Amino acid sequence: MLDIILLRYRDITPSINTIDEHNKVVKEKGRVLWGWWKKGSEQMPDPYLFEIAEEMKRNSSISKVFIVNSGTYELYEAALYRIHYDLGGAKKIPDNIELCPKYYSTEQLPAWFELGEIQKVANGLQKLSQYVFSKSNRCIPNSSSCLSESEIGQIVRDVDFLEKNISLWFINKVEDFVAQNDYYALNISNGVWPTKGKYILHLSDIHFGDNHGFKNPLGGKQDLVAKQELCEVILEDLKVQGISTADIAIIIISGDLTWQANPHEFSNALDFLRKLKNYFGLSNKQIIIVPGNHDIEWVDENGNIDSNAELNYYNFYHSFYNVLPEKSFMRIGKFKVDGKVICIIGLNSCRLESMSNAGFGYVGDQQLGKIEKYLNANKDIDMICAVCHHHLLPVNYIEEVSTNEKKISMMLDAELVIRTLIANRVNVILHGHQHQPYYSQIRRIIPEYIDQFGKKVNLDGILSVVGGGSCGVKQSKINVIGRNTYNLLHFSNDELIIKTRIKSGNGIGFYDDGELILKL
Repeated sequence: MLDIILLRYRDITPSINTIDEHNKVVKEKGRVLWGWWKKGSEQMPDPYLFEIAEEMKRNSSISKVFIVNSGTYELYEAALYRIHYDLGGAKKIPDNIELCPKYYSTEQLPAWFELGEIQKVANGLQKLSQYVFSKSNRCIPNSSSCLSESEIGQIVRDVDFLEKNISLWFINKVEDFVAQNDYYALNISNGVWPTKGKYILHLSDIHFGDNHGFKNPLGGKQDLVAKQELCEVILEDLKVQGISTADIAIIIISGDLTWQANPHEFSNALDFLRKLKNYFGLSNKQIIIVPGNHDIEWVDENGNIDSNAELNYYNFYHSFYNVLPEKSFMRIGKFKVDGKVICIIGLNSCRLESMSNAGFGYVGDQQLGKIEKYLNANKDIDMICAVCHHHLLPVNYIEEVSTNEKKISMMLDAELVIRTLIANRVNVILHGHQHQPYYSQIRRIIPEYIDQFGKKVNLDGILSVVGGGSCGVKQSKINVIGRNTYNLLHFSNDELIIKTRIKSGNGIGFYDDGELILKL
């Protein structure tokens, strides 16, 4: 475990020495509960405090915690046996509250730390200078209740950090900071990951590269008119709608993070995703990404099909999720969102991507077979949402005739995908690709459908289809919508509520394209 927790406190209760009172309990009971007195405007330390707590429970591991007195600058340390914390920091009293000093044992606090003896550290601030602020700390722009991005990785060399409205930090040794990455996110997970928000943020066709329509944070060619990064624009618009950092449960990206699938563009994508993840306090598990046709670098320097076409996406995937991807890049996970278990299935529809097959989508029966097997084994699901890049139905009124520059865009095995999803209780599929928002519902009635067990059944079901416009490409590459867009989704009872936000014509902000409710 790389991160170490640093807490602050101050003696403010009359006639109470905080450290002494806690150590009295340790002497009597062997352990003590230390409550986290969160600052009012301080962001919850999600997802990392929860992940550390879960890892300690799983492995029965012991860590340590540092505690600094903000009045005297004295530093203490103690063995850390357990953390009582839930995502979002719902206030609670732990079951073993008898381990808490009596003077505040009735308080409801967002986190409790089960500690051993608390010992003073000689030359405490000098000891802290061996540590840096971890990447796990929340960083929210223009907030005095978070560290700034420039402070991440900086040595804890003085007491200036105590001037902020923060009472809990993550720190680690310099050598650990260099090696630090997110907790690994399994490609296919059977566990249910808790979330604290209710909205799914659906982004598509971001297209970092020469045709990205916003400021490029890592340099390179860009539209010089753009003054803001895409991340800033999206976060500002969510604030306008009153959506807080705790309201987003999952982020789904339906392909085309890049324009030419080169390493520099994927570096931009990683930077973008990590900022969103940190802002909302999400785990990398809560971000579902599928590749788009622009994410596959299928032409080499001589104009030939590159046998390593997927290499850059492969490296990007490995860097973000910290696991080697499945051959197809598919992802499946379950999440508890607003009281419901929602399964998200990420499909790769770019299995045929090449010069001659540009624009053609194809999923293939191997991925669909894994879906059938997974859903047959996992019955604890309320809603199922699939994601791919290519569209299952035409989104244009009339498709242009194929030319050398533009191929007809379609998914070759669309009907196989539709029938398989309906037969396996999938409620909705999200896609991107044509930079055009799109909504539909498909009903299939097949009297003699053969299911995955070889049994003849009467198939009759509905699949909702939600297409995302491009949230990041420059305007000259946008379809007839003419604007950048993104979606906010919310599952409520047996309905999917969709809100599409469209960038305004004068370049300032977004406007609401209304709210669409699909019966599932």
